[in-house]
Amino acid sequence: MYTVTEAAQLVGVSSGTLRLWEAQGLVQPQRGPGGRRRYSEADLERLRKIQWWRRVRGLNAPAIRRELEREEYARLGDAQPAAPATPGTDLQLRTSRRRAGLTLKQLSERSGLSVSFLSAVERGVSAPSPTAAARLTAALHGDVRVDAQQESPVHRLGSGKRVDIAPGITYEWLSGHQGLLEPQLAVVQPGAHSDNTYQHDGEEFLVVLSGSFELALGEAVRVLTPRDSVHFDSQVPHSWANRGDVEAEVLWITTERGVWQAGSSSHAPRKD
Repeated sequence: MYTVTEAAQLVGVSSGTLRLWEAQGLVQPQRGPGGRRRYSEADLERLRKIQWWRRVRGLNAPAIRRELEREEYARLGDAQPAAPATPGTDLQLRTSRRRAGLTLKQLSERSGLSVSFLSAVERGVSAPSPTAAARLTAALHGDVRVDAQQESPVHRLGSGKRVDIAPGITYEWLSGHQGLLEPQLAVVQPGAHSDNTYQHDGEEFLVVLSGSFELALGEAVRVLTPRDSVHFDSQVPHSWANRGDVEAEVLWITTERGVWQAGSSSHAPRKD
């Protein structure tokens, strides 16, 4: 097994690049004592493929995920039954997927999330962000992707797929374009709030359209009102809530569709 520094040197990239690829759902290293990343020989082979696709073919992260998934699909097979759960690993997603009669491949196609990311969630290695959780909720209850829109680039609010991701929280997808940006309209009822404090790679931009919206960024807490906007690095620990007495409507734009990982609710430093 190799540390993140050793793996980066063998592949010819920086340690930060390996962390980015992990956040993008391209690779999921094991975790050793203290939560430190450990890369196997199979991981190194996967990393070299990713590096080749980036440098030689010029593919971006979504395109590389599709290439990796094609290989995974060939191994999984449509008719392959799910493996028996190991005690302590049968998480809620795995149970819900099996109850819906879906393979990882089918859930991936419905949600737009990679097979490797879904597998990591089921094994408890990764946790979905609110956006990814909303995609999973919709995928488990229907076969239409939440970002499936008409061909026109123009979108009218209220015409997109709406998903109740938690009591008092509804997301509407505003675009079907498969790029880095994922715009949504979040409708948050009074008293509703995020389940965790999140920390992941990427960027976020939001603007409050109506109501008030409390956003915690690190140790700072800001109360945003209509026409207030904020743009921040998603690596900053963040959480949010509607402390007001009317619903809040927030235009929310994130990057790197469907591969974010929720951070710890604590503000502990990152580990290699």
